[in-house]
Amino acid sequence: MYNLLANHKLKRSDNVDWKIEKIGEEKYVKVEGYVNHKRSKNYVALITTPHPKYKYSRQFLKFKTIDGEKYLPLSSIIDKGVYEIKFIYYTTGGHANAKLEGFYRAHLTQDTVILEPITEKEVLNIISSPQENLSLLSKVKEQVKRLNKEDLYKLQKFISNLIDQN
Repeated sequence: MYNLLANHKLKRSDNVDWKIEKIGEEKYVKVEGYVNHKRSKNYVALITTPHPKYKYSRQFLKFKTIDGEKYLPLSSIIDKGVYEIKFIYYTTGGHANAKLEGFYRAHLTQDTVILEPITEKEVLNIISSPQENLSLLSKVKEQVKRLNKEDLYKLQKFISNLIDQN
């Protein structure tokens, strides 16, 4: 477990804990480590399947800003899902200063999302395993039931692009 500090870079063995908060009627995950600067690159992406060109198919999650803080809807986080996370600041010299970078497996508890670091080899094993894919697929189906029409349309386009690529 760790507490993210301004100039702290995680060790690969550190778990990342993101707190779950209820804001209004919705539950959100407070994103720690987001770099709020024009020379930054921030994303959280669900790794779904192997991809012939890019190694992985990714579904990028959308951040929501609430009172100046970055959040992800809890409904977008899948228990035991595999995520690629990058929160990087680029210096004026072009050097990357990563606050958080790597592959993580999400574990949901009642009030926390625990992100366990995993290796690239583990990512490939998980997404290539038919049993893991069926398990993740059933969890994705549960999440789809909660989508609004606009998000459902985007998901349909995403899936049809995946099918076209294979």
